[in-house]
Amino acid sequence: MRTAAIAGLAVVLGSVLWFALKAPPVHGDSAVLVRSSRLMVDCVEHGHLTNCNAHTAVGPYAFLQFIPAIPLRAAGVSTESTLRVLVAISFVSLLAILGLSYRTVRRLAPPMWAPLVVATLLTGPLLWYGKSAFSEMLAAAIILGATVAVLLDARLAIIAVFVALACVTKETNPPFILVLTVICAYARPGAERSQPRRQLYAIAIGTATGIVVNALFNVFRYGTPRNTAYLHPGRQTTDPPIVGRLFAAQWFSPNGGLLWFWPLAVVLLTASAVLVLRRGPNDLQRFAAPIVAGLLVLQVAVLSTWWAPFGWYAWGPRLVLPLIPALLVAAVVLGASRATLPIARILRSWVFWPLAALAVAAGLPQAVTLSHGTAVTDFFAGSQQFCPTSSVIDTPDRYYHCLTRIAWSKRPWMLQVGMHGLDTLGGYLVAIAFGVAVVALLLLARRAAQRPAAATRETAVQGSVR
Repeated sequence: MRTAAIAGLAVVLGSVLWFALKAPPVHGDSAVLVRSSRLMVDCVEHGHLTNCNAHTAVGPYAFLQFIPAIPLRAAGVSTESTLRVLVAISFVSLLAILGLSYRTVRRLAPPMWAPLVVATLLTGPLLWYGKSAFSEMLAAAIILGATVAVLLDARLAIIAVFVALACVTKETNPPFILVLTVICAYARPGAERSQPRRQLYAIAIGTATGIVVNALFNVFRYGTPRNTAYLHPGRQTTDPPIVGRLFAAQWFSPNGGLLWFWPLAVVLLTASAVLVLRRGPNDLQRFAAPIVAGLLVLQVAVLSTWWAPFGWYAWGPRLVLPLIPALLVAAVVLGASRATLPIARILRSWVFWPLAALAVAAGLPQAVTLSHGTAVTDFFAGSQQFCPTSSVIDTPDRYYHCLTRIAWSKRPWMLQVGMHGLDTLGGYLVAIAFGVAVVALLLLARRAAQRPAAATRETAVQGSVR
């Protein structure tokens, strides 16, 4: 089973690299980012160290996205080559996410959780973003790195650096990073009384540093610590019906909803939170996993007030993606001591087989779209089917109506478009390898869960105090 899982995973990841090098998908923001990086270099060369946007239009994206692009453009690297470097960074970030998740969960939770978490990560949009020039994969890897650094009690300097980097992944992320890392520090397995306090200092320093860096970057771009482009009133909404529709769409809509694009992650996060609440005394261990799961709900709620909550023009729920690997690993590690026995019973029962089939079916479009390089372009094809960004300010009612229609009723659905990857031989090979990898990983989790209940309970307790 382990050999099958490794072989299937190797083929899938090799396919990500192959299709990334062959035809890297470059959409919207990536090209604008690279052009803006060159313009920012021009500002520095001409001595315009504040309010660069007054001299030339620059992108409003997070500072992390510019960290690799600006030095490349300053060195004279072409736009196309810079984009290819960004794609390579996304692929390396994908490997880092899978490796860090497996290693951390294997060390801090009972054996069944590690293959279960890797299978969950594979069945989401990470594969598509692993060959994309978007920065979501790099952001996800860094946020996961900050979480893992706290969980594994890394050196305080490492924690501070990763937390600072995680806070520049998005200007709204510092509160989420702060809460996530603090709860990991106080509730992680085996934490001694004095350790969380020391980690808290590093977390505070890292968070403050990230906030200051974001502010200074905005002073360079706009002459003010605030991101005036993103904070334009026309790019936000407080209209309850619109906010409610966008909140529901991010969970349930077939063209961007998490329950369509990453159902196993949502189920595992929810199960960890609910099962922990139902078992054990009222201590921090009981409420840690629910708090972590609640961060995902809060993130979706915040994005519901944003004019582009899906991050479109992209594949699925792009903007919520960077937090999910870290939330998943944290919820599993913090909730394993109480959630292991119920999940083990599910894995041992007949319910395992339909769940495994559903996991493969839900994740298959994420894999085969690798060989369908124009999936996103095909979905958004036609000017009447894509909402012009300028209309959100000029005609907001029309814009949000268009956005809702694309989320819910556009045919064919985005996942259907992705399945057109099966029109090629490469798509079929990826589909077979993906199915083998996911099923083998789930069977490894099932095998680990088939120990006697007493042994499973002992392993869970050992994981909670390790």
